[in-house]
Amino acid sequence: MKTKLLSSGLSLIFAGLLCACSNETDSLSEQSATNENQEIFEQTIKFAGNTYHVSCMMQNDSLIYLDEDFSSLYRNEISKIPELTTFVYKDETGNDIIEYYASEKELMTQKKISYYDAKAIAANEQSRAETTLEPKAGRAILYDDTGFKDRTVILNADYDQYPIINNLKAYAGFNDKTSAIRVFNFLEPNKSYQPSYAPPFIPGATNPAMKGSQLRTCLIGYEDSDLKGKKLFCVATYSSGQDLNRPETASHQDYKLKNIGWNDKISSCIFRIITVENISNGDITPHDPV
Repeated sequence: MKTKLLSSGLSLIFAGLLCACSNETDSLSEQSATNENQEIFEQTIKFAGNTYHVSCMMQNDSLIYLDEDFSSLYRNEISKIPELTTFVYKDETGNDIIEYYASEKELMTQKKISYYDAKAIAANEQSRAETTLEPKAGRAILYDDTGFKDRTVILNADYDQYPIINNLKAYAGFNDKTSAIRVFNFLEPNKSYQPSYAPPFIPGATNPAMKGSQLRTCLIGYEDSDLKGKKLFCVATYSSGQDLNRPETASHQDYKLKNIGWNDKISSCIFRIITVENISNGDITPHDPV
């Protein structure tokens, strides 16, 4: 009898040890999986005249700054700016750059950017069939999922008028859905463009026509409906290799907006043309697709 009890007791202890080991293994596996999902990457960020090289990672869909000083700056100052404007692009050496400005006006003043087009047209006034036609100036595509997947919203820009969506929820049930963006620019550098609102061309006179090299297409996303709240500027240059049938050829691509803190935040947007003739380096190259 004692032998049976001892045997039973040892069996229970052994089972308990196996269970404990199993739980520990599961815990380690979960921790390992969590660590694998926490990709660490570098960002170059500019704000108020200063440049920061910051290590970052994603945690539960939140962007975490690993540099304590910058994290404190972002949390206590940058994130609290009501009209915070984020400008994403690639510099002349190929590095991804994120710039923060206190407002759209501050960005445009410091970068010496102005708007080329003058007439807004509501996106729902455009025929849905137009999205299948080749746009004259450019195309912007908003994607529901990271990696350019799932549903899309498409905006086409003409030479002198631009589409505007004041409420993405009402327009396509797309409020706070955008997780990736692509922007095309078809304004050829050596071709001259003149908006229809400008006076007729007069030889020898000063005319408003501009070279495509001085123009860019620009998708502007707003955190709130009716073009309010914080803003995201996505600027695209011309590329001869762009093909509407191959969206991956778009000259500006953001495959994971969560990496810049803009995942599922856009509630309204404009797609228009901006002038860049006075930008110091003469060019804004597209943001890195990855």
